[in-house]
Amino acid sequence: MNIGQAILSTLLLIVILSLVTIWAMIFPDLEIFSNIAFAVLIDSLIMLLLIFFFVRKFRVKDRPMLAPTPWYWYLIAICAGVIFVFTQGPLRIIFDSIISIEPATTSTVGTLFNYQFPTYFYYIKFLSFAVIGPISEELFFREFQQQYLHKKYTPILVIIVNALLFGMIHLPIMEWGLGHSNDMGRQAFMAFFGALGLGYIYYKSKSVGPAIAMHMAWNATALLL
Repeated sequence: MNIGQAILSTLLLIVILSLVTIWAMIFPDLEIFSNIAFAVLIDSLIMLLLIFFFVRKFRVKDRPMLAPTPWYWYLIAICAGVIFVFTQGPLRIIFDSIISIEPATTSTVGTLFNYQFPTYFYYIKFLSFAVIGPISEELFFREFQQQYLHKKYTPILVIIVNALLFGMIHLPIMEWGLGHSNDMGRQAFMAFFGALGLGYIYYKSKSVGPAIAMHMAWNATALLL
């Protein structure tokens, strides 16, 4: 895989993500989302299954998918994920000073998280975003893309390119298309810096396990704060 193919595979992932989730953005009435927690969970599980079988078939097969690595890499990864959450404030300030536009998301999906849902919704949301999502994204970006790119390019170039592609999938493309957001990519900006850490840990530990652990710690901490 070269960089061009990595870009194309990321664009394909964005299209698939959009197809899986687009139905949740076209209904104007919040009442139909009384079971949105289960809808989000189902979407996450579908993506996990699609990515798992894709990566399992097309990844570089020179080691197990979850390669063994020293335990301390998991500890380092978890600590890095938690610490990164606290760097997002300064990163947000830097981004806002560059862009000078206050993000405003008014899409149905955006307002869903301000809606008063039953307690179980938040547990299922946590499962979707702090467990299933990180596994899917790390399998695709690290165990598939990054592992291939390391075969052709220097580590620093691979980690930066991979982080840029990771940031791409966090752009609010659907919201832009529907005219529901003027967010110029703040989330993608912060995701890029988080992905630099994920890529470094994957490269040094030689296993996707610590990268998943860091990503889970990052998302879980952000949700809990």
